[in-house]
Amino acid sequence: MRRFETFSFLPPLTSNQVHMQAQDMLGKGQVPMIEFADQPTPEEVYWKTWPIPEHKEVSASWVMTQVDACSRRFPYSYVKLSGFDPKKKTYGQSFLVKIPLEMN
Repeated sequence: MRRFETFSFLPPLTSNQVHMQAQDMLGKGQVPMIEFADQPTPEEVYWKTWPIPEHKEVSASWVMTQVDACSRRFPYSYVKLSGFDPKKKTYGQSFLVKIPLEMN
């Protein structure tokens, strides 16, 4: 079984759990990033980035709508949510929020 990022040892997170993680991410001042890939491998460290439109009020609910939009647009891709810390210039956390349809 392939493992990815922070919560790979846990069962898939529910929408409510992802929402809470997004709230935590924003509370820590991290910038949310949504990324997707068709067949990620350990060697493939660069995923495609979902374009997040300019938005003045970034909330966990808004992040979830963007995750859902990416998931609908790319139903056969892995989708992950990452929190980028602009002060440290590194990822604070990163985890899968969706696996491809045929993998469910």
